[in-house]
Amino acid sequence: MKHIRTLPVILAVSACLLLPAAVMAQRYVAQGTNVPDGQYLTWATAATNIHDAVDVAVPGETVWVGPGTYRRDGVTTVLSVSKSIHLRSVDGPETTIIDGQGVRRGVYIDVRSLVDVDLLIEGFTIANGYTSDYGGGIYFLHSASTVTGTGVVENCIITNCEVTVSDRDRGGGGAYIRGSSTTDFLFVMRDCTVVGNRTAGRNGGAGVYLRENLSLVEDCRFLNNELLITSTYSGGGIYAVNAVAGTIIRNSLFAGNVSGNGAGLAVLGSSSLTIDSCVIRDNIGTRYGGGLYISSSMPVVVRNCLVYNNQASNRGSGIASYGGAGVILENSTVTSNRNTSVGGYGSAGVLIENSTTTAYIRNSILDNNYTAAGGHANLTTPGSTPIITNSCITTGALPPDSGNISDPPEFI
Repeated sequence: MKHIRTLPVILAVSACLLLPAAVMAQRYVAQGTNVPDGQYLTWATAATNIHDAVDVAVPGETVWVGPGTYRRDGVTTVLSVSKSIHLRSVDGPETTIIDGQGVRRGVYIDVRSLVDVDLLIEGFTIANGYTSDYGGGIYFLHSASTVTGTGVVENCIITNCEVTVSDRDRGGGGAYIRGSSTTDFLFVMRDCTVVGNRTAGRNGGAGVYLRENLSLVEDCRFLNNELLITSTYSGGGIYAVNAVAGTIIRNSLFAGNVSGNGAGLAVLGSSSLTIDSCVIRDNIGTRYGGGLYISSSMPVVVRNCLVYNNQASNRGSGIASYGGAGVILENSTVTSNRNTSVGGYGSAGVLIENSTTTAYIRNSILDNNYTAAGGHANLTTPGSTPIITNSCITTGALPPDSGNISDPPEFI
């Protein structure tokens, strides 16, 4: 009898083990005939604005947003997120718009108090954002050493956003991503278009400002972003400072951006990152590095990139590596860049100046770069002795017996 009495308990435990895992709720936002009920669990009872649905969502849930233009009056930010959720549009960024109306920031994300973050913002246009400090379109804050996980911004358009105050460390007209130099949190920007944003911030980042992050930026487009004060400020497309080792920027386009240094990209501080398979073209820098400016104490790798038709009025119109650990340039082509100044060192292709460690140029082409000052238009190396191997550089002295050639390349 004793064994018979235990049978119901065993069966009950077995039944619990066979129950399906709990399904997280999904919340809905729509602009239509829906009648909101405070929980927003169906399209018929969906919220009419995004922040109401985000406020009731619990970590792990998805908030689905229907087409429309979403605005919010009387606040400094249209949407604030401080929990681990997925926020996704149904029809994509062309029809789903978060609009700051030129008077407020688009999205503010703060996950500093969280661990095991799984946050996704997907499929929105974030337009007309405005702030006087950080991130006119998006301000993503994960600057606590205890934060772990991943934050992803995917398939978004960030456009016509602005930071207005010229002050140290402020910037990121399109987005400002601030971390804490930890490898435990990864920020991802994937398949996004960052276009027509502006900043007056002293350190720049008219498109995106990456500060002390482990980041992956891939399949993105940075177009026509502009620093409003271009005398010395950096990073029209991306400004990366103290990037955590392992940071990668790949398969992305930087075109038509304007700044003082590094109109396409600027990499500074103790950044250790790789720029891979990118096209950097038609950017205008008023000082160094029309395409790319590097001044980092850690090595920066530029691999499989095409850098062409950029302009600078001082040095290194294609790539300027100034001080620091120097650049490692591999399998890349730097061509048709223009230096409009008659002063400086007359470098239009690649400038490697005063490197503290050895710079490298491997299996790369430097050709047909133009400088108004004359001299070695393709490569200038004051205070530096880069190791050059298996490369084609059509002006300037090349080290012997290293597989280098000076004959013009035959582009197909």
